[in-house]
Amino acid sequence: MANKTGIITFHRAYNYGALLQAYALQNKVSEITGNAEIIDFVNYVDVKKKESFKRKLILLAREILYLDRTLGYSKRKKKMDNFINTKMKLSKPYDVNTIQETNAIYDSFIVGSDQVWNMSFENSDIYLLKFVNDTNKKISYAASFGYSRIPDQYLDLSISGIKRFDNIAVRETSGIDIVKEQIKRDDVVLTIDPTFLLTKKEWKDKLISDTPIQKCKYLLVYLVTTQTNLLDYAKKYAAKHGLKLCIIYNGTESKVKGAINLYNLGVEEFLNYFYNATTIMTTSFHGLAFSLNFNKNVYYELNSNKKTNSNDRLITLAASLGLVDREITGTELKEEKEIDWQLVNSNMERIRNDGINYLKNALKK
Repeated sequence: MANKTGIITFHRAYNYGALLQAYALQNKVSEITGNAEIIDFVNYVDVKKKESFKRKLILLAREILYLDRTLGYSKRKKKMDNFINTKMKLSKPYDVNTIQETNAIYDSFIVGSDQVWNMSFENSDIYLLKFVNDTNKKISYAASFGYSRIPDQYLDLSISGIKRFDNIAVRETSGIDIVKEQIKRDDVVLTIDPTFLLTKKEWKDKLISDTPIQKCKYLLVYLVTTQTNLLDYAKKYAAKHGLKLCIIYNGTESKVKGAINLYNLGVEEFLNYFYNATTIMTTSFHGLAFSLNFNKNVYYELNSNKKTNSNDRLITLAASLGLVDREITGTELKEEKEIDWQLVNSNMERIRNDGINYLKNALKK
């Protein structure tokens, strides 16, 4: 068996952050090892999940009501499929019945990033690398649980799987606590999201056109969770600074009058908007990540839903890079302060190198 690394992650999710973290990790591991690819695991149970008749009627009515946005979302999915099939190095497809065959192809397996250790998902044991032989190396990179503690019904499964890993790295500080307190492993480290493994220049050289899509100066809004104050704040800020408002939506949310409403961007177009924005406001972790990587004037809003754990990764990221006073907590404009880019970039470079060194050491033969 040749020295080859297989990466298993959520690489087919129709989500910009999921696709770009997978792309970045595969590129950086390939650079380190010379031979890495994403294992094209297809979760057929999830794909074929049946909807009730009532649910189908509701979805159909919504598609008709928001037809222009539905068509835009459909175009986006096609563009994302094209990105997956042309920009990622993929294995042949595997499912739950054939995934064990990969033991004869790869000698090292990496799982991550994203909520790969959220056991509420279908076939979640695959992302615990339960199918991997004891003799093959098992590594996690920036893995996330999606909850602050492992629920009791998933604890035994999580412990038995994660304890087999040779190297454990998680994305959030809550993940450190989970591994130490519930899995009983102290050799866990915090690693930065894979999108930071590539520098601004590397992203530009690989995926971003020299020509900005929008010729005017604009404020970019990227929404993935319910916003409370962000849109009102963004409108006031754009008006004050003479910026056009551009909004990237995650689904089929209502249009904002007077803004450039974006539903059908491909992955490269998404990056182009971030790279060329004057200011960015977001509810998204990866929105904040790319804003910081590209050194953009950025503000973020946390999710007001206290039942979700999505805020932890935003808080961890801001704290780890030394980003302060950029959270939107109301609709009145704050006193504007410059971001200390010398501090942020210094922290970013240090943490990026920590992530790369972690991968290099974990992948040593």
